[in-house]
Amino acid sequence: MGVLEGYHMSKKHWNTVLLESDVRRSHLFELIEDSYNLIVSKLTKK
Repeated sequence: MGVLEGYHMSKKHWNTVLLESDVRRSHLFELIEDSYNLIVSKLTKK
């Protein structure tokens, strides 16, 4: 599979995605969107 635990990062918060693997492009975009939404949800209104 092309999604592994974070390399030299916190295994809890980071993933390594091998772009030249069997990861579908749509799944890659879902991962990016989920990450973005997690960050945005924690921002203050300011």
